[in-house]
Amino acid sequence: MKSNHEDGVGIAQSSVCAAPKSAPKSAKKLKQQETLFQAPTRKDLATLAIDELRPWLISWMCTSNIEWMPSKTQILDVLDVLRQRDDAADFLQVMAMCRNYIQSE
Repeated sequence: MKSNHEDGVGIAQSSVCAAPKSAPKSAKKLKQQETLFQAPTRKDLATLAIDELRPWLISWMCTSNIEWMPSKTQILDVLDVLRQRDDAADFLQVMAMCRNYIQSE
């Protein structure tokens, strides 16, 4: 795992560049996609409340363009950070969702 908490769990630059080609044309939908497809940073994963983090992770895993869908490695990084939280017990369902995502990949 990277030591810098500001590092994201990583969307490759090539994917970031490719995604707008398949993005919807309307400005509203494009703005929604920009919000949905931002990968959380390790700091986000380590500090955000479950009510903020759960919908973000669900959106990233379930509604992202194919170019921005998280990889198994990225979700393993998410799990690693969540397990280290003092309130990790509050994230058991989120962690189960991440494990299911990895198994279905």
